[in-house]
Amino acid sequence: MVEKIDNKFIVDNDYCQQCGTCIGLCTSSAISMCLRDDGISILSILNEKCINCGMCYDVCPANKKLEVENIYDHIKRMSYCDAYAKDDDIRNLSSSGGVAKTIIVEGLNNGIFDAVYVLKKSDIYPYVAGTYIDKSDGVKYDDIPNSIYHPLMMNLALKKVKKVDKLLIVGTPCQIKGAEEYLKGRCNKLTKVALFCKQQKTLDSTKFIAKLLNTSVDIKKPFSAKYRGDGWPGIIRINKKEIPLENGVAMSMQKRLWTVNGCKICGIPFGDKVDLSLMDPWGGYYKKSDNGITVVVIQSSQGEKILSDLNAHINIEKKSFKQIKRVFILDDIQRKIILIPYFLKEKIRKRILFAGKVNDIQDVFYRNLVEVMPRMPLKIYSILCRVPDIRDLILSVGYLKKKYNQK
Repeated sequence: MVEKIDNKFIVDNDYCQQCGTCIGLCTSSAISMCLRDDGISILSILNEKCINCGMCYDVCPANKKLEVENIYDHIKRMSYCDAYAKDDDIRNLSSSGGVAKTIIVEGLNNGIFDAVYVLKKSDIYPYVAGTYIDKSDGVKYDDIPNSIYHPLMMNLALKKVKKVDKLLIVGTPCQIKGAEEYLKGRCNKLTKVALFCKQQKTLDSTKFIAKLLNTSVDIKKPFSAKYRGDGWPGIIRINKKEIPLENGVAMSMQKRLWTVNGCKICGIPFGDKVDLSLMDPWGGYYKKSDNGITVVVIQSSQGEKILSDLNAHINIEKKSFKQIKRVFILDDIQRKIILIPYFLKEKIRKRILFAGKVNDIQDVFYRNLVEVMPRMPLKIYSILCRVPDIRDLILSVGYLKKKYNQK
């Protein structure tokens, strides 16, 4: 997170969301980057090069208040649909129905967009890179990665974006928030498609999955990783060994382990003023299948038009908020928002302070347990995931309903 202290700009790496916007847009190459073994990039502003323009501060998504007062009331006003690619191969090989890839590829190929700024596969770590692609370049489905469960700085290449009429960006909420003001100056119409994201993971999460597969991952050495695809919810394949997704990420997701610190202060997992948000159908909404679906949150008329323009390639079924409510797992989002002041070290009530401290203790305990102990049978990890979450007991469903006046 870029802060301004005594008229100087500094980076507080404890809150950095790893979007890469500040480095990508710095006009004087004044921000250095050092890659840690866990995949986190540590940033530093070089005073001897900094011209004090404030660009890095202005674009940083982490120093903005990205949360809503009552997320339940906020999201129930939106429109929703189930969607999936009509091409069965794309649907099967993608993370969750192939909607994101179809919007990118068919949107560009059919002139709905003149250019896109998206993640494209790469041969070097983190094996993807933020890339500007216009109609003359062309894009194939296989160019676009599935979900990525390790840190990446998508916005490093923003300066390569040319001026066009219609531009698309697809990314996580922080990546879009960091890039949007710059991109608005590079086009007449910017379409923003957010990938629903509650927590990005450090590379330690992938190292743990590799451990489950009796292989290893070292950031200094080449490795292969495929996250998702082959049905829903899919598989994770590391160094040609694979595991069902639900077994591979259960500890990291359910116990919130190896979370990028900056993610803990983001309260809008579906994006801030975007056109579409694309979500996995979690919460028991959809069952394991050879073919996935995407739950789409339609947040603007522009987003609705994009889906309509692509109806030859995407199957769409309208849904009510009541039908898809469980997908959000709202209790978890509400707890996350409540704890943002704790992670920002602000003054808070004792109950929230207690919940935050317990959350930290639980995080350290489980990480030490699964990292230090030799690989255990998958059944043991499954049992650990079912141990009651003390944070959730303190910030109970009853407490949340009372706080947010939910019936």
